[in-house]
Amino acid sequence: MSYNLVRNGTFETNSSSSHTISICEKTDFFTPAYQEEIVISGGDFGWGPDTLTSFQDRLDYVGQMIWEFMAHSPKTNHDNPQLTLEDLLKDQTGCKTVTWNKSRLSQGYVDHQSLDSSIFNQEDMKNLLFRTGSYIEIDNDNH
Repeated sequence: MSYNLVRNGTFETNSSSSHTISICEKTDFFTPAYQEEIVISGGDFGWGPDTLTSFQDRLDYVGQMIWEFMAHSPKTNHDNPQLTLEDLLKDQTGCKTVTWNKSRLSQGYVDHQSLDSSIFNQEDMKNLLFRTGSYIEIDNDNH
């Protein structure tokens, strides 16, 4: 019997849903149309299937992850990812304010085993949100 390595360096769980964050560092950066205020609304990011390719969809996903991470891990060694994201958005877009839609964020979620604080550094957030080829794939094994 022979075995083939299918995944290398991949965290595996028995969850039936998966979220894949694909950061494409070899594509160009883009700047969304200017808005004086950028609103982070979050949402429900569970089983999918869905592919998040727009700036706003990716921003809402990252915002929801940060919201939940901060609610469950308020005291960590990380820099504050909320402030990191706000600073990044202001630097990249020229917006004056970033608003967190707290009522919507408090009702949204990112699937329980897909929360990952490793993308909370400014460089990874910049590449995920502002690179044209970056996207988030949400799927499950029920189809």
